[in-house]
Amino acid sequence: MGYKATITVSFIIWAECTMISDSKYCVWSNHTLDVVNSCPKTRSEVAKRATLKNCTSLAEIQNCSAPDIFKYHCVMNEFQNAFVEVCAPSFYIFGFCTEYNTYGAVIQPHYRLKCSNVDPPCAARYISTDAYLYTGCYDLVKNHIFEKSTKVPSQLDNLNNTSKSLEKNKRLEPNDSAYVIRIGVISVVSIAVVIFVGTCLFVRLYARTSSRGLSQKYEKCKPDATCP
Repeated sequence: MGYKATITVSFIIWAECTMISDSKYCVWSNHTLDVVNSCPKTRSEVAKRATLKNCTSLAEIQNCSAPDIFKYHCVMNEFQNAFVEVCAPSFYIFGFCTEYNTYGAVIQPHYRLKCSNVDPPCAARYISTDAYLYTGCYDLVKNHIFEKSTKVPSQLDNLNNTSKSLEKNKRLEPNDSAYVIRIGVISVVSIAVVIFVGTCLFVRLYARTSSRGLSQKYEKCKPDATCP
């Protein structure tokens, strides 16, 4: 029993060590992640950007890989909609463009873009630090960024036009309480004036009609003076 238990424990320890050594997840790389507008296109530009990124200062203290493969990368993100600069272990890429996966914290193939499907195509096998050489991969990201940047201003223009239209309508159609009160007062006064004028006309007409009737009655009673 003791022998079997020893073998079991040894197998578990070996399996865990194998999983750790095969894992490419590198939390140190996530701490160096920066979104950038573009990536360098030549070896000299890469050297300049790598100096500014200063990955060598972390290479000796990180525990993701050997110090000599903890390198500067400028590649697309996993969504193919942005460029990122990152210090991460380099790997050989086979048949695909290169990405940095922010969730997996790893440099890896971008499986939605085969080297044979981009123009110009990337190599069938290359080291991830050389990804900048394959502009066909980067052009697709540039196009996506350009389309996104052109859509945002048009959307903002639409929002501004809508806001101006609403403001104009608000000025043309006042609905505050003072306006409503003024309209109410004017309406009441107008109705009162109409009623007053109508009453006056009715009274005058009635008085004139009554006076004419009495006058005619008086004229008829004059000859015999017998009218009461």
